[in-house]
Amino acid sequence: MESLFKLIEIYGVQLSAIGAVVTFIFSAYKFRVERNASHYWKEFESYHKLVKELVEPPPGNGGIYLDRQTAIIYELRFYRRHYHHTLRMLDGLKVKCDNLSSPQPRLITELELTIDYINKKLKQGQPEGPKNRRFALVFQPLLAALGFNLFTAMRHAR
Repeated sequence: MESLFKLIEIYGVQLSAIGAVVTFIFSAYKFRVERNASHYWKEFESYHKLVKELVEPPPGNGGIYLDRQTAIIYELRFYRRHYHHTLRMLDGLKVKCDNLSSPQPRLITELELTIDYINKKLKQGQPEGPKNRRFALVFQPLLAALGFNLFTAMRHAR
């Protein structure tokens, strides 16, 4: 027991610094996990709200609805996590629009542009979200001070 007190007396400052670093890293990790979970659910809700507005016509004027549909179709390209589902959904919607008695050329054009955009991104191997990049931008200066290049490590990890 006396040797433990002697160890604390000799290395007290270093042990305090290690404790502070561990606490900081745990807090940063916990913040990141909670933030990711919150972001995931916000994105989930907004994506499904857009899909509902796209396929469910509002009561009233159809001209405004067409403008809203084209805007929603454009916005769907920014939900990377849902690219595969969006692509299937837009393909089905395009077939449905092509078979209408009065096809809407603006809607079909926007569908084709968004389908092409998503296909291009999927062929490029677009990651499912900007998760690692933001984390790297925040912690890069700290890690650089320690002599570790996170961007190089991320490129080699792929």
